[in-house]
Amino acid sequence: METITVGPGMHQMMIQGPPGSEPQVLQVLSLKDASVLTKAMAAIGEVKDDATISIEH
Repeated sequence: METITVGPGMHQMMIQGPPGSEPQVLQVLSLKDASVLTKAMAAIGEVKDDATISIEH
């Protein structure tokens, strides 16, 4: 698997493929979208932690 950033840090592509074959683009993310996704995942993690804590009490 290989990650390539295109342009001035605007888009990131994840590419996979066996040697000698045509590579497949698995995912194209703008870095802005990636940061929003990271924040959303962190928020979901916090909600799960809060739910676990409240169940334990």
